[in-house]
Parts: sequence; C-alpha cells; structure tokens
Amino acid sequence: MKHSKWILGLIFGFVMATTAFASVPRYYSVNGQGWSTGGCNTGPAYRSCVNNIEWRAENDSVRDAERQCFGMRGRLQSTFPTSCWNRCNPMNPPPGNNYISVSCRADCNFTCIVP
Repeated sequence: MKHSKWILGLIFGFVMATTAFASVPRYYSVNGQGWSTGGCNTGPAYRSCVNNIEWRAENDSVRDAERQCFGMRGRLQSTFPTSCWNRCNPMNPPPGNNYISVSCRADCNFTCIVP
C-alpha cells in the first residue's frame, strides 16, 4: 500500500509538471506577404491613391501572417507588424500619363503566440 501511494504521488507530480510546462506560450516570428494592384489618376490625389493601394497590400500581409500563425495553432500578438518593407511600382508617374497602373508589395514580420 505504501508503494502505491508513492507511485500515485510520482504520477501526479509528473502530470502537474508537464501540464505547467505545456502552458508556457511560445513566440515565433512569421512573415506575411501581401500584394495589391490598382489604377491611379495623376494629379493632386495620386499620392493618396498609392497610399490606399499600399495599405491594402499591408492588410493582405496581415491576413497571410494570420493564416500561417493559425496553422501553428496560435494567434498574432498584434495586427501591427514588428517590421515592414513596402514597395510600389511605379511610385512617380511618367510625364504625360493621366492614368497609371500601380502594384504594391508588402513583406511584414509579426509575432505569433502559440499557447
């Protein structure tokens, strides 16, 4: 009888130790990539139009990072990236064009928490 209590105590201690260990969250860096295209008229609203396309690319990168994090059974720590690299082409309209096709790409890093 003494040995069975000792064995039960050992099993209980092992279960408690592994449960506490498993509840420590793990942090991973995930890279989300987003793309967006659109057309902008040249003139005073051109920069605002490009900013909107750039914002959509960043938003797409958030969704990509969320998918990756969800695949690891985690969640993003924040929807704001820890770092982001954006690039839009063409940034400056060529002379004489009134309507320009613009494509933007965003590569953003996020922190994923896996419980």
